[in-house]
Amino acid sequence: MRNVPGSNIVSVTIVSTLSLSGAVPTKPLTWNLIKVWLPVNIIFVGMLITSMFSLKYINVAMLTILKNVANVLTASGETYFFKKQHGTQVWVALMLMSPSEKTEKEDCQLPSNPKEVEALRKGYSLQPFDSVHI
Repeated sequence: MRNVPGSNIVSVTIVSTLSLSGAVPTKPLTWNLIKVWLPVNIIFVGMLITSMFSLKYINVAMLTILKNVANVLTASGETYFFKKQHGTQVWVALMLMSPSEKTEKEDCQLPSNPKEVEALRKGYSLQPFDSVHI
């Protein structure tokens, strides 16, 4: 998905308007606040970059499945190791991901035709008539 030009400006404008109207409380921007949140932003950008590089080796459906499974494992691990109790809404949301994972897993099946596999690796799809041998 392409980044829409100006989407950040729209987001900042909406948050600023809500903040000035008093509907949303915001903290003033200080160096201490920047020092606290800068590592989080760097880790987030690193996560996005490594996620993009992983698309070179696996397709989007498989990446989505891995991310959903990671969410379930994280929530289960927090419950088991740290005795953190999650609400019913969290577990319902995690369980709703399971049917979508099944659908995405079906989309992850690689073709058995070597020409189609090579075409997928190169990033383009074959037309139906390309696989016909004359």
